[in-house]
Amino acid sequence: MNEPDPRNRLNDLSGREWLYALRSVISTRYPTSGPDSFAHELRRAHPSPKPPQLLAELVRFFTKRTGHVLDPFAGVGGTLLACALEGRSAVGVDLAEQYAAIYHEVCVALDLPAQTFCVGDARRLAEHAEVRERPFDLILTDPPYAQMLSKSKTGEHKKRGRGAATPFTDSDADLGNLGYFEFLGELRAILTGALTFLKPRGHLRALH
Repeated sequence: MNEPDPRNRLNDLSGREWLYALRSVISTRYPTSGPDSFAHELRRAHPSPKPPQLLAELVRFFTKRTGHVLDPFAGVGGTLLACALEGRSAVGVDLAEQYAAIYHEVCVALDLPAQTFCVGDARRLAEHAEVRERPFDLILTDPPYAQMLSKSKTGEHKKRGRGAATPFTDSDADLGNLGYFEFLGELRAILTGALTFLKPRGHLRALH
C-alpha cells in the first residue's frame, strides 16, 4: 500500500495516498501569514490567490514527477508554485504584467525555481512558443468570475468600508470584466483551444 502500483499511469501515489485523494470531502486549512503561508502577503495583491498547497494536491494526483502543466489564467502563479513544490514543469499565461512580477518575487522569497510565465491573452495561447513546445499532461487553472469582482460590494463588505470593486485587471480583454453570457462563451472557447495542447488522455481541471 505504500508503493506506487506499476500499472498506475496517472501518478506516483501509493495505494494509501490514493485512498486519501479519493475521499468525497477533504478538509483543509491553509495559513495566510507566517512562513507556512507561501508568501501570501505578496500574493494577496491578486484578489483571489489560491493556496499552492491545495493546487499541489491536484498536481500530485493528475501527473507523475515528469509531468508538464499548463495554466492559461496564471494569476500570481499558484499553479506554477505548486508544480515547483512537486517537481513538475509548468507554463503559465496571464494578461497582467504586475502578476508576473509578483510571481517572480514570490519565487525569490520562497527560494523556489521559477517556472515559465508568459504575459499574454489566453485566447492566443498558440502565439507562445513555450506553450507549443511540448504537450501538457494537465491543464490546471482558476478562471476569473464574470464581473463578480469588478462590481462594487454590497452587504457586510460595504458596511465595513470594503465595498470597492476589486477587478483582476482593468483590461477590456479580461474575462473578469465581461458580462456573464459573454464570459461563458469566451471561457469555453479558451478551454477548448487549450485542449489542443494536451496529451492524449491528459486531464483538464478548472477550479471555481
